[in-house]
Amino acid sequence: MFNKREYYNQKLKSTYGSQNTGHGLDDHQKKKIMRQFERLKKKELKKEAAQTTQGSGDNVEPCVDSASPSDEHSPFTQPVQKKKKWSMQRARASYHLQIEKKKEREEHYQNKKREIEEANKKYKEKRLQRFKKLSKKTNKGQPVMSGRIELMLEQLENEMKE
Repeated sequence: MFNKREYYNQKLKSTYGSQNTGHGLDDHQKKKIMRQFERLKKKELKKEAAQTTQGSGDNVEPCVDSASPSDEHSPFTQPVQKKKKWSMQRARASYHLQIEKKKEREEHYQNKKREIEEANKKYKEKRLQRFKKLSKKTNKGQPVMSGRIELMLEQLENEMKE
């Protein structure tokens, strides 16, 4: 009996294989990116070679390095045209942007965490000192009132400042 599902599974395995054998869809995508990268590299090498052969000629035209506003219409200055980015370059740029954003978020998270830890430390120290003042006892087990009075005085001073 003909099993359609098994047939298609077998067909897909023969064209793509499995990731264990290195013929999965991910592998195809990686190879495609590498081919694009190699093609881009070749084009850049050709451009550099063409520029070096042009620059070695005897008839060299004068070049204006510092263009002043009056030299804008000079025949020696050419308007700079923006080059379109290749898909690989755009992908790299977006990847670097994502990495920078991720670093910024991580730094922001770390700073926030550090601030919270410092605030908790101060709060715990304040609580500990307050507890020490309130828990002092005399030899007979009676609470020492000087610590309690100091706390009340501090509280009143804080209210006066506000």
